[in-house]
Amino acid sequence: GISGDAPRTFCAWVKPVTYPKNGNALLYTWGDEGHNGARHAILMRPTGKLWHHGRNRDHEFSEAELPLDQWTHLAVTYDASKMVVHLDGVPRGERTIRLETNDTPLTLGRYSGLSFYRQWSGLLDEVMIFDKALDEDEIQEVMEWTSRL
Repeated sequence: GISGDAPRTFCAWVKPVTYPKNGNALLYTWGDEGHNGARHAILMRPTGKLWHHGRNRDHEFSEAELPLDQWTHLAVTYDASKMVVHLDGVPRGERTIRLETNDTPLTLGRYSGLSFYRQWSGLLDEVMIFDKALDEDEIQEVMEWTSRL
């Protein structure tokens, strides 16, 4: 699997049906908090904005909001020094960060081991994981290819 500070890209079509009422809704998480904050998680706030949780801290990640009841292509890239979020192929936020995830498996829609905590309320489709940071052209190609499936 992909762990440590290795480059990676998460891609998926996402369709939230409700915004979280209390706290955050988890799209995905890599690693776990029990190992010196070795978690990388992307969450949606009650406003629909995306946030990154890692190293025991939350950070606003994008000014863009995920619209309700609408499919949006999400790509989150990490190149070993910078994370970028793309919505429908357009970069919408970035932050300089160093990930140090452990080998706890990727979990979709909730935290691993906690079935109802911060659960995602919506749909995820065509989830793809790459072991490199895709560039904008590659993200556009994945988005166009998966939209036809």
